Amino acid sequence: MLKPALDSLARVLERLEQSDPDIHAKLGTAGGLCARLIRGSTRSISNHSWGTAIDLTLEGQLDPFADGATQFGLLILAEYFNEEGWFWGAAYNSREDSMHFEIGEETLRKWQAEGKL
Repeated sequence: MLKPALDSLARVLERLEQSDPDIHAKLGTAGGLCARLIRGSTRSISNHSWGTAIDLTLEGQLDPFADGATQFGLLILAEYFNEEGWFWGAAYNSREDSMHFEIGEETLRKWQAEGKL
């Protein structure tokens, strides 16, 4: 992943560990930097390809794609990620992806202006 994204992710995880150690202990990943297409697409490149997205698991379980439900721990994490300038995939209108978190364009532009990219 991009260095500023890793730094941001570390802040999110530190906050989670302090505020909810039980969820922190259950947290895992299904991937960060991974060159691929968006799930279900035949030509749109995933933000994982650029090192600007991560998929998280709880207790080793993937959150089912587009089922309209969300694991509780991911709901807690969403607030922390949003405060760091990330988007949460559960908010996608057409394809809820609750385990997906990606850096917002505004955050990327800020990092670029600060010389972090």
